Amino acid sequence: MYCSDCGAILQEGDVFCSTCGVKVSPNELNPTTSETQLKPIFVQPDNKVDNLSSRDLAIGHKSEEAQLRIKTQKHSHLCEACGKKLSFTDNLKGARFCKPCKEIEEKKIELAKIAARQLEAQLSVEAHAIIMKFWRSEIEKAEAMRRLGEVFSKAPAAKSFDNMKDETFREIVDEILVDNILSVEEETKLKAIAELLTINFPMLEWNYKDIFVKLFIARINDGRLPIINASNIVLKKNEIAHMAQRASLLKQVNITEYQGGYSGVSFRVMKGVRFSTGGVRGRRVVVGTKMQEDDSGSIVATSQRIVFLGDRKTIEVPYSKLISLEIFEDGIRVHASNRQSAPLFTLENGNTFAAVVNRAAQ
Repeated sequence: MYCSDCGAILQEGDVFCSTCGVKVSPNELNPTTSETQLKPIFVQPDNKVDNLSSRDLAIGHKSEEAQLRIKTQKHSHLCEACGKKLSFTDNLKGARFCKPCKEIEEKKIELAKIAARQLEAQLSVEAHAIIMKFWRSEIEKAEAMRRLGEVFSKAPAAKSFDNMKDETFREIVDEILVDNILSVEEETKLKAIAELLTINFPMLEWNYKDIFVKLFIARINDGRLPIINASNIVLKKNEIAHMAQRASLLKQVNITEYQGGYSGVSFRVMKGVRFSTGGVRGRRVVVGTKMQEDDSGSIVATSQRIVFLGDRKTIEVPYSKLISLEIFEDGIRVHASNRQSAPLFTLENGNTFAAVVNRAAQ
């Protein structure tokens, strides 16, 4: 009687194989006469894997095809690296390596990752240098594309290529926008660089939103304000609408709580019974403040004013009355000379709206 997985000899009454831990089937405990006359066949650990049934492995099928498969099959309970027998626990986990070999394999993988990152950094530097030569008109676009192709062909994987491409493009944009101004000529050259890096420039707003915001503000700083069709506002003579965003008007509300205490006297009437006089006196006090939405609608920046069109309120701030803007990532606060309180608005992007207002008010 032999184990169908490892070929070890089984004792009568065994439920699990004492060698590999596999559950013993009834057929193995009560083999046929022809099967008991066959010796178990053990497979060398360094052979290749092939499809073979546990029955063929245990008793050795007589066909030449089965014998060939036996010789080429790799034992499922041996370490793939050193060929040593795996422990019972490792077999249950489906491990491929013994513990020492697993540590060695993990170190190999980590070293490979480090080498890949170093290669990515080196290739990014080379790509950056090529693009800057193109930016300074030292090489033509075709030559830059050829050199970049050679550099990126060395990328260890497709993901590495994408990482290098994104990193290089971000570095180039930061270098170009060091003065926060993007001229028409610079924008044309930047579009060519994006094409060299296989980046869809018109899709920057969705794929590279942070870069899109930087370029948008730099374009406005160059004096190139966008022009939109604001159908929800009646424009004055010679007035141009530049930007509109969904916005909410916030207001500050007080957080109060009731504070008070009991005052009075009590006296004993009988055992276990007391009579009390007096009462509870208290008042509501302010313990903090919070911001709460007061209205929602749209906010428009034109060439002459800021206009908020809400469901219940309308606020207009001419640039002639504008004192300052507080800019937040997702909002702005407008300080004007004709208002006692400064309205606070939340919107999709406070930086771009503030840039438009700042340029239009000049």
